[in-house]
Amino acid sequence: MSAPKRSTPRRTVVGTQPQEPLRPKKLARRWREGRSVKKRALIRGLLLLLALSVCVSGTVAAITLYHVYSVLQGATSHALPKISSSVQVPVSSAPPGDLANLNAINVLLLGSDTDTKFAGGRVLTQTDMLVRIDLKRKHVTMLSLPRDLWIPTDQEVCCAKLDEISLDETDGAKTPLDAKLHGFAHTVATIEADFKVSIQAYAWVGLDGFIKVIDTLGGIDVDVLHPVIDDSYPGDVTNSSDPYAYQRVFIPAGPQHLDGKTALEYVRSRHGDLLEDVGRTARQQEVLLALKKKLDNPDILTHLDTLAADLQGSVLTSLSLSQVLYLATFLRQLPAQAFSQYVFGLPDYGWGAIVNSPDGQKWVEEPNWPAIHQTMQQLFPNSTR
Repeated sequence: MSAPKRSTPRRTVVGTQPQEPLRPKKLARRWREGRSVKKRALIRGLLLLLALSVCVSGTVAAITLYHVYSVLQGATSHALPKISSSVQVPVSSAPPGDLANLNAINVLLLGSDTDTKFAGGRVLTQTDMLVRIDLKRKHVTMLSLPRDLWIPTDQEVCCAKLDEISLDETDGAKTPLDAKLHGFAHTVATIEADFKVSIQAYAWVGLDGFIKVIDTLGGIDVDVLHPVIDDSYPGDVTNSSDPYAYQRVFIPAGPQHLDGKTALEYVRSRHGDLLEDVGRTARQQEVLLALKKKLDNPDILTHLDTLAADLQGSVLTSLSLSQVLYLATFLRQLPAQAFSQYVFGLPDYGWGAIVNSPDGQKWVEEPNWPAIHQTMQQLFPNSTR
């Protein structure tokens, strides 16, 4: 199955005039002057930050910045543990500390519940999205993997639903953090082996933090293409006393402004969409882009302290703090046209089936591997084997 080709617009610069080449002495003087200007700008910036820290209610600004820094430090640099896999996976390595000279990076985005259904900190990854950030060509590819894909695991178990690998393969971890990291490590290894792609980093967001961030930002705007009607939506967020409760969800078609709770319903519902799980994964990508648009607003600086509190305990990534800031700056500068969205949906990339499992019968998506691997080679060049 061929992925659609995209043309890159050519940029033409007009109206420039040729300039006289600089002599060596003049060039050296320009270079020294440039360095001096940069140093003065840096010093002015530091003095401005210091002045703000003193002027804004004494030390409040400094405490806020320290709080944000502490939360980010606690969420970043969580490398996945080394695990024993029974299958061969592509050789992948962590990205260099400085991403400036890197051409591209593949990141696995994971989203899950943060409720009380599962003991020991284990999570069910309801979102599995491969993201290729092409730093050289300034382009981002977002590929959603349906959670119901019935695939071989890295332990040579055939087969398991993609979303259940992080829940079941935790290697007997003793702490909630280790349970998550081991589950994520097996999910990464499984995707690398089955989809023949190398993954350099991961990032996980719990849905509880997702709700709080969107509420702090004042909600998001989306264009609902198909109405979402779900009579079996989990009521674990609104009914904390019963994590297995259900509720009815209805989101009409058309432009909608969603608060955090409704946005979660929008990306999580899977029973009432006309496109079923394919529609759900497409909605997840749509909300990510709407959230990016909100984060581009300079007013976000006034919400930093609240956002840090929202994300505390709900975010983990193998990327370092400096790498996260570098990628955030890079993504913020990209226009909407630089983002391409794809979903491995039915019937092009598989078919629905009822299978027997130790937990009983399940509805799953059987993958069409030839079509999947062909598209993977197109969307993730130089990353597949």
